Amino acid sequence: MNTFLNYIYSHYTFNSRLLSVGRILISIILLFDLLFRFQNFEAHYTNAGVLPTSIIKEYYPFYQYYFSLHNIFDSYVQQKCLFFIHFLIVSFLLVGYKTRVFTILNFIFLLSLHHRNPLILQGGDDLLRLTIFYMIYLPWNRFYSLDAYLTNRKQNNYSSSNNEFSWMFVVFYFNIAFVYLFSAFLKTADEWRVSGEAIYYALSLETLRLGLGHWTYSHPLLMKFATFFVYYVQEIIAPIFLILSINSFIRNVSLFLIILLHLFIVTHLKVGIFPFVGITTAIMLLNLHQQNRIIITKFSKISFYFSLLIFILILRFNLATLNTNYFTITLLEDRILNSIGLSQRWNMFSPGVKRYDGHLVLRGIKSDNTEWDIIHNSSKIHYEKTTQNFNYLKGDRWRKFLENYEQTQYNFIKSYFCYYLIRQWNSKHPDNTIEALNILYMKKITLPGYQFKNELENLCLCNPAIDKLTISEN
Repeated sequence: MNTFLNYIYSHYTFNSRLLSVGRILISIILLFDLLFRFQNFEAHYTNAGVLPTSIIKEYYPFYQYYFSLHNIFDSYVQQKCLFFIHFLIVSFLLVGYKTRVFTILNFIFLLSLHHRNPLILQGGDDLLRLTIFYMIYLPWNRFYSLDAYLTNRKQNNYSSSNNEFSWMFVVFYFNIAFVYLFSAFLKTADEWRVSGEAIYYALSLETLRLGLGHWTYSHPLLMKFATFFVYYVQEIIAPIFLILSINSFIRNVSLFLIILLHLFIVTHLKVGIFPFVGITTAIMLLNLHQQNRIIITKFSKISFYFSLLIFILILRFNLATLNTNYFTITLLEDRILNSIGLSQRWNMFSPGVKRYDGHLVLRGIKSDNTEWDIIHNSSKIHYEKTTQNFNYLKGDRWRKFLENYEQTQYNFIKSYFCYYLIRQWNSKHPDNTIEALNILYMKKITLPGYQFKNELENLCLCNPAIDKLTISEN
């Protein structure tokens, strides 16, 4: 037992200077994330938008057990106040003032924000939320903070050459490894494991492709090599060696491979904040110096057993995402992990890459039954791809929303997005209003060998006046 504990103590240490760098980077990511979210504030977070709180309570009944200030204080003014307060507490975290208090507050507000609109969440949100949760228990204010300055921490024998140990850091460390390992486990399609076509299909999605992705997309052999390298090296070998943490060199090489993965993503694909959070967490796990000595706080049974409980819960939750008969969790465990913000599912491009993307076609219907294209402000309906309809809804949150909106399981939100678009159009064009709206989606389906086919999908047809009359009659 002592040998095992000595191995844990010596191989799963952290550097508080790097944690402090992580605090600054995480705070910057939070600020930009809030700023981008606020650009679509009315659409995504008010009852005049695409998901009123009444719909959350009706169609997400378990959400009534999940904490969310944004679902309680749901008026327009109250929502704006919550955003302003959130900006403020992130600013305090950035400068490192009363860091633990503001880490807790940031976690509460971020969890609340995520529970307000689950339709626009993605893996980067899970990773960001998890990181902040773990940092509640870790000293990421030791350097580059007002706390350190005000208490003269730099004179208390903490330096970048000293490694520290915490059981909660061990859980955080393993959880980061799980991100990539379980992402690989969930990628069961042959395009990842056999044919090597996954990157080709990913870069075929024009709504995602950017920067170097255009160049890589023109090189089939490079895409095949990248697919196998991402899957076998960066998502299987790297996290396994990270978990084993044989020595500092192996640990750092594994993290370097993970950082390279995120650099590849951020230069090739628009997938929101995930690569930025991923790079930051990898930096926080680095071991830059051979340990001269390890600072171990006094052993606490409460800390150990609490960390062990969290580890067991997240391991069971990740295993349950594999959808096998061998690994399941109880409904209670699922609700607990979701309610406290530790739920996670690393299923980006899993089990295979989505084979299509496309653009909206918005066919407005006026009172005289004539049609009007509300994207192009034209009497001609444009079904072909144009700059206007391709970029009509900007930002990764809208991309994620449309990805969910198109699915039949989310039929209950179809009309609310439709109503929102009608209100937006009529308020800006009082002399050219529409009474109804037909939301169409022109799919561009990817075929092998750079071939494509188009398919028009009818997503929704709504008329607010008739719909409300129908509802009242029922």
